[in-house]
Amino acid sequence: MLAVAFVIALLVVGGMALVNALTSNKEAAPPGASGPPGTRASAPAHPSSTGQPALLIKNIGDMPTVVTITGGNDRQVLFRGRLNPGEGRQFDDTPLSVVATDAGLVQVFVYGTEQPKAAGQRGEWSVPKR
Repeated sequence: MLAVAFVIALLVVGGMALVNALTSNKEAAPPGASGPPGTRASAPAHPSSTGQPALLIKNIGDMPTVVTITGGNDRQVLFRGRLNPGEGRQFDDTPLSVVATDAGLVQVFVYGTEQPKAAGQRGEWSVPKR
């Protein structure tokens, strides 16, 4: 009897997870568009002349990667941590330096232009001052 109750509980929890996964809106936003709440790391203090953020980085892979973003002449750390699948950050203050432990897991846009990446390798990008 306990085993039957356990199986039913697993089916209910699994069904709820499936419904949530199917009904959530996880479409990728175009570069420069605001993502879901919490994806914006800094408010647009100085939007670029193109209307795009200076930097947009998004994890498009299926596993987390560690990202470090530093800014300014003193290379102050603006973000250091795991960027989970589907999670993104954008920054408008420049100059910026970006490092990802696996460049193949992230999509990087500098002033709206997608940057090249190398799967399985450490990636580094620079965002110059405009």
